[in-house]
Amino acid sequence: MAEHPSAASAASALSRAFALIQVLALNAVPLYGVYVLGWSWGTVLVLYCCETVMGTFFIAFRMILHRRLTHDRRYAYSLLSGGGEKVSFPRALLEFVGMMLFATFVHGLFLGVILGLMLKGQPGTAIELPAIRKGLEAMALIMAGSLALDCQSLRKRPFAWIESLAQRSIGRIAVIQLAIILGGIGIGRYGISKAPFVVFAIVKLLIDLGGLYYAERATPKLAPVPAPAAKIDRVRKRRGVHGRSRGR
Repeated sequence: MAEHPSAASAASALSRAFALIQVLALNAVPLYGVYVLGWSWGTVLVLYCCETVMGTFFIAFRMILHRRLTHDRRYAYSLLSGGGEKVSFPRALLEFVGMMLFATFVHGLFLGVILGLMLKGQPGTAIELPAIRKGLEAMALIMAGSLALDCQSLRKRPFAWIESLAQRSIGRIAVIQLAIILGGIGIGRYGISKAPFVVFAIVKLLIDLGGLYYAERATPKLAPVPAPAAKIDRVRKRRGVHGRSRGR
């Protein structure tokens, strides 16, 4: 059955609204933790690294479901090479997940050096495990809810949508690195106790919002699904436009 254009437009607008809510909610968790619950910025940076790992597996699960539902041939190409190298889907998936986990591991080591050696003794470098657990629970709940909503229209989503999710996830790595470096400079030279968190929160929010805008521009609009030929034929006969008019 064909989908009415107004219904498709409403579904697309609802999907964009939920995507925006997810971005704002995920960014609100650390803000609430720092300014309301008193979390340290060291705790929040570790939380962001854990969020990257969780988000990677949620995106990978979306890829598996989307491929099974759409059978899109572009899943046979590597996401890391911009679609230029043809590989099997399991290899493409492992490349994406492996690259994200390795990059997060490297950033974790770098963050450990910054917090444990260069900024040792700073009050903001404390890592609070109960706070990390609470933050991860809130972020996991938001991500799971977003996945459940995406599954409602996963079959209709184009490959460009899942590709933009992967690219935005890769872009997070550069944001984390930028926050750690500029935050370390802010503490070491200017004594700004929350510099790493402030830099990271602002840049990450801008990157996430920009990613949503880019995904919306890059994702092609889906045309309404055409009605089956048999149904069109019946409608024409009913209206008297199939061959000669009934009245003649």
